[in-house]
Amino acid sequence: MAAAEHLTPHAQRSDTLPTTPHEQIAELLTASPHFVELSPSAKQYCADAGVLRRYIDCAAALDCPAEENVGFLLATAQWRDEQRIDALLQSEADLAFERGLRPLLLYDLTADSRGRPLMIERIGAWDVGALTAVADAQAEEVTRAHILVSEWIRQAVDTLGRTRLTPKDRQATLIFDMEGIGWSHLRATTIMNLFSTMSSMDSNHFPDTLGTIFIVNTSRLFSLLWSAASNFLAESTCQKVQVFAWNDVEAMQAAVIETCGVECLPQELGGKRTDAPPYHFEKVAAPLK
Repeated sequence: MAAAEHLTPHAQRSDTLPTTPHEQIAELLTASPHFVELSPSAKQYCADAGVLRRYIDCAAALDCPAEENVGFLLATAQWRDEQRIDALLQSEADLAFERGLRPLLLYDLTADSRGRPLMIERIGAWDVGALTAVADAQAEEVTRAHILVSEWIRQAVDTLGRTRLTPKDRQATLIFDMEGIGWSHLRATTIMNLFSTMSSMDSNHFPDTLGTIFIVNTSRLFSLLWSAASNFLAESTCQKVQVFAWNDVEAMQAAVIETCGVECLPQELGGKRTDAPPYHFEKVAAPLK
C-alpha cells in the first residue's frame, strides 16, 4: 500500500472535507507536488501519527496556519532525504563515532520513569581544549552524531505521541550540569559556533521534542555564558529552562526527581543509580530506539 494511503481515511477522497487537523494536513500533503518527490521513508515519516500530532501541537502553540505547518513538515521530510537519515541510523562508522563522543561531551541518553527521553550532559566538566580539537577536525562527524541523538529522541517522542495526547507526557527532559564551568567555555568560539548551527537545525527539523530543560549547579560565571548561549535558542526553548545554582541542591533534586523519577537519575542528581553515566562511563546506556 502506498504511503499516502496511510495518512488518513479521507486523504484520497475528494468528496469529503477534512474535519480534523490530521485530515487537513493529510489533504494538504497529498495535494502538494513536493510530496510525490519524497522517498518512501520520508512519506512514511509524514504519515506517522506521532509526527503529525507533534506538528499540530507546535502549530497550535504558534498559531500557525495549516498551510504553513505543512510547509515546515515537507521541508523537514526533504531535509531527511538529503541527510539520508535511514542510512545514518545504520552507519557503523557514525554509530561508533557517536559512542566515542559520549565520554568527551559527557552525556548520557536514557529514559525517565515514564518512558520519556532523558538526556544528561556535564557541560561544566568538558575538556574544552580536547573538544575544540575534535570540533575543528571533525565538525561534520560531530554534526552527524548530533543528528543521531536528536533522531533517537525524536523517535521516542513520536512513538509516545501516538497514544499520549499532552506534549509534556511525551517530550524529552534535558539536564545540563554546569559544575566546573570556567572561562575556557566562554572563549570556545569553535564549539559555540558549531552548537549554534546544530541548535538551528534542531529548531527547524526536530520541533517540539523538548520539554523541561534543567540547568543545574550554576555559578556566577554561568550568567555570562547563558547571556551568550541563549541568543542561539528559540524563545519557546528558553521558556522551558529552569536554572538552579550550585548551592540550591535540595530544590534542584526535588525538581528533577518530580519530573523524571528517582530510579532513573544518577546519585549525583539525587537519584538511585550508582556509577552511572555521564558521571561514570563504565556503563554507557544503549541509544533509544
